[in-house]
Amino acid sequence: MTLYDIYLEFRTAPIGNLSVKSAIAETGLFSASRLLPAYGTGALIGAGINSLIDTYDPALGDAIGGTIAGMVDATNQSWSEIKQGQYQASFDALFGYPISGSGNPSGDFGEFEPMEVYWGSQGCY
Repeated sequence: MTLYDIYLEFRTAPIGNLSVKSAIAETGLFSASRLLPAYGTGALIGAGINSLIDTYDPALGDAIGGTIAGMVDATNQSWSEIKQGQYQASFDALFGYPISGSGNPSGDFGEFEPMEVYWGSQGCY
């Protein structure tokens, strides 16, 4: 469930529904008790893996950071929407297509519309 779904459960419960302020507070308390341990575990594992990369294969760390930085820079410096879309599609592919597979490929605020324009120009629709 998303935070919004959890909020709605507290806000619209058939018995004992809460006010807006109470539902927000309950959502925070409920979510924090579950998300904080997951965040801590993920951060601990991520820091451990990063430490291993930095210690035993610093070139890998440079390659990961350099690849992502290069893609972001290239996207920001693109003058055409199709070229920006091409970079965004490559970035999406690099991480296993989380954006295009989300059911909302243009993004929440339309930030990935160039990717849709690019796909359209390639006959992907």
